[in-house]
Order: sequence, then structure tokens, then C-alpha cells
Amino acid sequence: MNNTNWHVLLARLLALILEHFNVQVLSELQLLTDPPKADIVLLRRDSLEWTEEQRRWLADGLRYTNAGQLLLEFKYTEMV
Repeated sequence: MNNTNWHVLLARLLALILEHFNVQVLSELQLLTDPPKADIVLLRRDSLEWTEEQRRWLADGLRYTNAGQLLLEFKYTEMV
């Protein structure tokens, strides 16, 4: 069975857009010395606040937050 790392693909697509607006997009983060991996996407702004231009590219549920980091859990079920 071929498992596709969909969170990595999602992160790359978001990075193509958001990195132009000084937002870091990370999909592989090491939290412990030998951690399990999680399918996540982390959006981290470089500025003190989200700009209107940055907010325009965020999903509706994320657009109106003031948090400097947005952690997205991305789950995709593949049919076998």
C-alpha cells in the first residue's frame, strides 16, 4: 500500500502562496529527541500581526484569528 503524505503536499501548496507574504509554512517538525511523526501543517507569521494581504490567503476558519502560529491537523483517508 502506498501512503501519500498529503500534509506535505498541502504545506507545499500553502508555502507557494504564503511565503511571499512572510508566513512560514512547516510540515515536518521535531518536538522531542525521537518523536512520533504527526501529519500537521504549521503556519507562522513573521510580522507582529497578520496583514490584510496575508489574511486574504488564509482559510475562512483561520482568517480572523490573532494567533501568531496556526497548527493545522490534516487527515486524509485513502481507500484501499
